[in-house]
Amino acid sequence: MKYKIKKHVDGRCVPNFHLFAADGSCVFVANAEGVKVMPSGVYYAECKIPGNMLNEGAYFIGIALTTYYNSGPLAVEFFDRNALTFNVVDPMDEWSNRYGYGGSVPGVIRPKFAWNIYKDSQ
Repeated sequence: MKYKIKKHVDGRCVPNFHLFAADGSCVFVANAEGVKVMPSGVYYAECKIPGNMLNEGAYFIGIALTTYYNSGPLAVEFFDRNALTFNVVDPMDEWSNRYGYGGSVPGVIRPKFAWNIYKDSQ
């Protein structure tokens, strides 16, 4: 995301994005961490969604810049609800954890967790 701060602001200009599923439901909102008051200028913000987190389907990303003023209020400087659209496609291979199942997997997120499986020694 590229954005420009045109003048000094007594607050933090925080880039953020809103991830929506195809049905319009909000999956999550992500705000940049550790933002400080910054001088005017052009800035770039990059955020990476880890692999194997989202379930198969279509998604929309809305990008925004929100100013959190030191005096208390906030202002949404801009919000483009449909800035980016993408599809997550399950490759249906051995890395997808489907074990041959070809149907729809419920849920918006489908992270891969580390598992330990062991036999009870008793």
